[in-house]
Amino acid sequence: MMRALCAILMCLSLAACETTTTYNDDQDVTVPDPQPCTDCDGDGVRAGTDCDDTDDQVGGPSQYYHDSDGDGYGDVQTEVSVCEQPSNHVGNSDDCNDNDADIHPNANEVCDNVDNDCDGAVDETSQAWWLDHDGDGYGDPEFDAVFSCDGQSNYVDNNTDCNDDLATAHPGAEEVCDGVDNDCDGLEDEEVKSLFYQDNDGDGYGDPDTSFEGCSAPEGFIDNDGDCNDDEPLAHTNALEICDGVDNDCNGQVDEGVTTTYYEDADEDGYGDPSASLEACALPV
Repeated sequence: MMRALCAILMCLSLAACETTTTYNDDQDVTVPDPQPCTDCDGDGVRAGTDCDDTDDQVGGPSQYYHDSDGDGYGDVQTEVSVCEQPSNHVGNSDDCNDNDADIHPNANEVCDNVDNDCDGAVDETSQAWWLDHDGDGYGDPEFDAVFSCDGQSNYVDNNTDCNDDLATAHPGAEEVCDGVDNDCDGLEDEEVKSLFYQDNDGDGYGDPDTSFEGCSAPEGFIDNDGDCNDDEPLAHTNALEICDGVDNDCNGQVDEGVTTTYYEDADEDGYGDPSASLEACALPV
């Protein structure tokens, strides 16, 4: 049953593709009806849409976009589909502003409040600025940067200050002895402190064994260590050696060159024994 139905349908199909032609001898002859080709050049593009259906190297129409500003990039809103490229049209729709030839995908982004390179971002190359409260030319890293094309008052293009309340503290500043990290290296008063020495006896010369390092001398300290006896004001470097049983001039010797030679006078006749003498500051009793 099914086979018979298929045969009938096939015959009907063949009949539909045939036409009957009558000649002068009144004899009817059935011949195929010629059909138009749908892709004459076999390039896969149907006839009627193919720009040249006799050339398999030529396909259908292409899309072109008007390029008003002549920068080589077209406006997506102006698409046309044609076989021949119209004048002032290009084969891409990448322009984001077809009225400005300086704006297109390959343009350099500049700081002008415009999306020059068509990436959807405006002025992504704008400059960062930081507050410079003390006016020393170095910005405070504790404050968030402000981005703009041009600088603002009291703002600078770096955030390298370590103390934005003191103009003498910033990278490259001279380190001075003031209890501050002037050069922003993380150290305070490095290599600029002085040594001071205690002057207990007030003779202007300090004890080398009692010192203090700082920017200024504490009370009771001085800036030299020339004392060898800080309990004796007559003993210090440059002091005059006197005969007192003390090393006055701090040369390691006591009463050198200032003693008197005394001789023993056993018989108390006022004349001493030259073989019995001593060096002393005063006549022995």
